[in-house]
Amino acid sequence: DDWRYGATLIRRSYFVEYCQELCEDIGDIPKNLPTYIEIDWDATARNLEMDYTTVTFGDTEYLVR
Repeated sequence: DDWRYGATLIRRSYFVEYCQELCEDIGDIPKNLPTYIEIDWDATARNLEMDYTTVTFGDTEYLVR
C-alpha cells in the first residue's frame, strides 16, 4: 500500500550529499550562505538518519523513508 507512489532508495555512501541537497532544496539552508560558514554535513546526516530505515540489496546498503 505504501509503495503505490514509490520510494526513494539512497545509497549509504551518498547519504551525506543527499542530506545537504535536501536541506538546500527545502529551504533550510539559504542558497546564498557565505562561504566562511561551515556546516558539519556528517553530523546533519546522522541526525536525519533516524527518520530512515536501512535496507540491503546484495552488498549495497540503502536508506529509505
